[in-house]
Amino acid sequence: MRAKTQGRIGFLALACLLPHALGYDSDDAVSSDLEVSDSEAQIPIGTIYHKKDIELSDLVDGDDGKYSYTLQDTRALVISLHIDKARLPAYCHLDISDGEGEQSKRFYGNADDLWGHEVFGDTAKIVVQCPKKLYDRAELHIDEYAVFYPYTSRENICGVDDTRNAVCYKDDKHNEYTAAQAVARLRFPGGACTGWLVKSTHKNMFITNNHCIASNDVALKAKLDFDYEEPDCKTSKKIKKIIPTVVEPKTLVFTDIGLDFTLIELKVTPGEDTPGDVFGELPLANKLVPVAGERLYIPQHPSGGPKRLGIKDTHEAVNGDCKVMELGNNDKFLYTCDTRPGSSGSPVLNNDNEVIGLHREGGDCSGNGAIQVIAFHDMITPYLNGWKSGDKCAPGHHKDDTEVQASCKECFGRNCVVNECVGSEMEHQRCTVCENGYKVANNGYGGKWCEVDCTHGTYYDLNEGECETCPKVENCVENKNACVGPNNKDQRCSICEDGYVVAVKSDGGHWCKRITNCNTGKYYNLDTGACATCPENRNCVENACLGSSNGNQRCNKCKTGYGLARNSDGGQWCKLNPCNPGTYKHKRKNKKNKCKKCPRINNCKEVRCTDRNHRWCESM
Repeated sequence: MRAKTQGRIGFLALACLLPHALGYDSDDAVSSDLEVSDSEAQIPIGTIYHKKDIELSDLVDGDDGKYSYTLQDTRALVISLHIDKARLPAYCHLDISDGEGEQSKRFYGNADDLWGHEVFGDTAKIVVQCPKKLYDRAELHIDEYAVFYPYTSRENICGVDDTRNAVCYKDDKHNEYTAAQAVARLRFPGGACTGWLVKSTHKNMFITNNHCIASNDVALKAKLDFDYEEPDCKTSKKIKKIIPTVVEPKTLVFTDIGLDFTLIELKVTPGEDTPGDVFGELPLANKLVPVAGERLYIPQHPSGGPKRLGIKDTHEAVNGDCKVMELGNNDKFLYTCDTRPGSSGSPVLNNDNEVIGLHREGGDCSGNGAIQVIAFHDMITPYLNGWKSGDKCAPGHHKDDTEVQASCKECFGRNCVVNECVGSEMEHQRCTVCENGYKVANNGYGGKWCEVDCTHGTYYDLNEGECETCPKVENCVENKNACVGPNNKDQRCSICEDGYVVAVKSDGGHWCKRITNCNTGKYYNLDTGACATCPENRNCVENACLGSSNGNQRCNKCKTGYGLARNSDGGQWCKLNPCNPGTYKHKRKNKKNKCKKCPRINNCKEVRCTDRNHRWCESM
């Protein structure tokens, strides 16, 4: 994990896209603009683009076959160059490195519209090495560069900034410093946040805020910078060059906008240590609710800069350790401890180095805010215990198919204990177990949900929120209508008066029809109360339909050259050039176009089939 690879890598293998900036509304999510201010005081964090034309004629000849150019931006933490065009003959190559020649990667051949690798620090050095006799044939045009700036706002600081560089606590607060190694800076298109490795079976699960990473598309473009710390305790005015260990996300696993958290699976190279092996993991506090006055601390990457720890608070109202102030509404709680934009997603830890909250917003001296871990503990636990990408979602969750690479989201179902939903819409709900006093029922959209367990002959009225008497169904025995609603399609008569039989209307309702035998080619129409002619069933000579829909067609005999087959709705119709009833034609293996007998069905006299796997019993 910690090794920095170098060497000969082709242009395409080094492509690195830095998308344009996006905006975020939360107090602690640092966002950026595309316009670059000349002011040194307020520089937005994130990816900022500068136009800069650099060609071979701008490079300085070093008289050793090396031509160089140095680009420096004193405010930058990361620099990446955009190669508009490169044409390098054989025996020529391009090196891009930092000012000391480190972090170097080499390019060969030709390239167009290519972003080079990220160079950490404020300097990027360009070196073209080429024999003099080939130099005139080479071409190079760099047209812009992207930088990642820190942010200098004091927003969310109460009085003096009491956070300190992480290394300051390496000795006297060794446990806190060690735990903080699991915390990383999170860079994504348009800004930066903080996140941390949560304890899991595969040691590669990472948590941050939903307002930082809300979709899999953004997650796959993000970078995690571990070991991004100042080497000295003293805070320098100019941030030194720090080369972190960069880890990339593999997929967004689960996210929730209301509780403002996102769980991400990180990439792991087979045969190498996992991120958790290298940096450690933070355990979730098991069912612990924060208590007012409880000591806490926050490892964070404020302003998108190096890691700092918020442990002390010298403001007069506290003057000591950072503490829980009070519990808020909607699973939130407030606490002291300074934060800045960029601290979103930081873990809030207790004395036992367990995470009790997920930092999400600043409030200055009124208290900063976090979501209690207990609010989402049970939601993510199934994904921490043995789950890996490619597995099905945990019980009670479903795939969000609106994304290119779908992530898992929680099923929705009020008063439902077990929901095996297949999506987020009403028709996707599949509740199988309800809370006491409720029962599983159709929700009117094709899904299953929970409604009040009404007595027989009544239904649950959503508008009134109580049980209502079922409408009277003509010729239905009293109290034998187990309706599911007030509409015709909701009636469910189970026993009819003498001379009538339960039948299904075209709208799906269960009603009573007079026992009437219609002639062949006709069916009893419940809506009109009379026999009606069967719809045309092409190439059918004798149609004994049960209704007007495709699924109710029951052709008994087909024209010559046609045979009986099932349509997609379950009806029986005529198919061109089929086999005789009880046989089928094997499409792949039967080269002589012969018919084969349908497989047997136990206790069935007449078996019909369209192929080996699709068969039904025509007569028992």
